[in-house]
Order: sequence, then C-alpha cells, then structure tokens
Amino acid sequence: MFDLAGEVAHVTGGAKGIGKGIAKALKQARAKVIIGDIDKNRGKEVANEMGVEFRHFDVTNKDLVDYTIQYLRRIRENKHTLFKCRYFS
Repeated sequence: MFDLAGEVAHVTGGAKGIGKGIAKALKQARAKVIIGDIDKNRGKEVANEMGVEFRHFDVTNKDLVDYTIQYLRRIRENKHTLFKCRYFS
C-alpha cells in the first residue's frame, strides 16, 4: 500500500459503489479524505462510519462546485487530489 499522509483527496460520488471503495483505500493510505456526494444522508452516514469529512457536492451546481474548489484550496494550499467517481451526462 502507498502512503498518502498529508495529501487531501476529495472523492466525488464517495457515498457508495466505486467511490466509497476508493475513499476507503485512500483512508487506509492515510490521506485526509473528503467524501463529496449529492446524497446528504448517505454521505454523512458513510463519512461517520469511515471517520472522514463529508461535504454536500452536486456536479451540476456550478456555485457548489466553485465553493468546494475554494474550500479545497484553503485547506491544502492549492495542492489536492481529486477522484471523480460519479458518472453524469
């Protein structure tokens, strides 16, 4: 396993499926994981189970995307890893 201590990973679609699996793997690799998901209830539940942060995230909401990007920049000085796990058309 690789070591991501000190890295921040915002996992979109992280409340279930592949996104949840990736969030777990990143947590095991010691990254600071932020689950982003449109499903607030499920996202909070999964984040609590994993001991990570949850932030409501909807890729179709430009204001929310911009706010999230600004938040990530503040907490990691423009250095972060993004895992997009939510398909949308």
